[in-house]
Amino acid sequence: MKRRLLIMTKIVDVDDLAYAYIHRYIDEIAKHASVVHVITWKKGYHTLPPHVLVHSLGEEEKRGRIVMSVRLLWYLARYIRAYRDVLVIDSPWKVVAIGPWWKLWRKSIGLWYVKGDPDTALS
Repeated sequence: MKRRLLIMTKIVDVDDLAYAYIHRYIDEIAKHASVVHVITWKKGYHTLPPHVLVHSLGEEEKRGRIVMSVRLLWYLARYIRAYRDVLVIDSPWKVVAIGPWWKLWRKSIGLWYVKGDPDTALS
């Protein structure tokens, strides 16, 4: 059975110089999942498959932190039954802040975080 997954990241945008790699990773992960929900701070242009649903918190619309926080809580409550696993990319504070909510719902949580230069992290 294919996995249902939630991915939380900062930016989903093919044209972003610093975060374009995340788009490629989501595209590869989506090949092994039936449904992927992506919650991101800022959504730009993407070419992800139709079963990948990208939800933005509104940074591209210049929303305030309170509005973005409310949107995050709404997405978490709205789609809690739509995924089994959670992958958080580059934001360890989200695991600390939202982790108890996910553990309450028995979701498995993964964190992918590289501190510093990515080239030195692999060696």
